[in-house]
Amino acid sequence: MLESKNYAKRVRELEEEGLCTSDAQSVADVEEMKAARMSYFQRSIVAKGLVPAGVDPRHIEGYIRLQHSILSELSWAMIRREVKIALGCIEEGGQEMAERNAVSYGL
Repeated sequence: MLESKNYAKRVRELEEEGLCTSDAQSVADVEEMKAARMSYFQRSIVAKGLVPAGVDPRHIEGYIRLQHSILSELSWAMIRREVKIALGCIEEGGQEMAERNAVSYGL
């Protein structure tokens, strides 16, 4: 894994939380691999702070795609609204249903 400033910073944060260096590096590696697999839309909603901790952004995108096949046509106001609806769907239907939905869209 390439060591970026963010990677090194994340390793230091994890070490401060009590992980040994090798464990901190492993956690940071997994986090970077997950981030590398995110779609542009997922990275955007994460960067805007719309994805709560513990929620998979693929699940949010999957539920939004049920209603909107072309995400680039949505304004940020519409995206915020759709994220709230998606979070409700995830809460109501559970993680398993959200994962099946995301996978059905190739996410």
